[in-house]
Amino acid sequence: MNPETLVTLNVGLPVLSALTLLVLNDKRIRTAIVSLSSIVLISSAVLLYQAGGVVFSPEHIYEQAVVALDFALLIYFLYAGLKAKCPQVMALGLAQIIPAAYFE
Repeated sequence: MNPETLVTLNVGLPVLSALTLLVLNDKRIRTAIVSLSSIVLISSAVLLYQAGGVVFSPEHIYEQAVVALDFALLIYFLYAGLKAKCPQVMALGLAQIIPAAYFE
């Protein structure tokens, strides 16, 4: 399989699986889908590694958008942890946002 197909599989399969799981209520089928998706993703990642990977150079604006969305998600986690009064969530959020702010 070519690397572009493997990258598409690694990105698209989790989205497709999540959308499928939203519709299904049977626990056995949901467990089977998650297990199968995990096996396929692990296999795809190993094949991609063996193929030497893929060079991906997005435009600068896309990189900034991803960083902004990353920080927005981390800030939301901090907010949710604060609202739920859950120190573990706040600690994990801070443990991620501090290095992200330092390295970005």
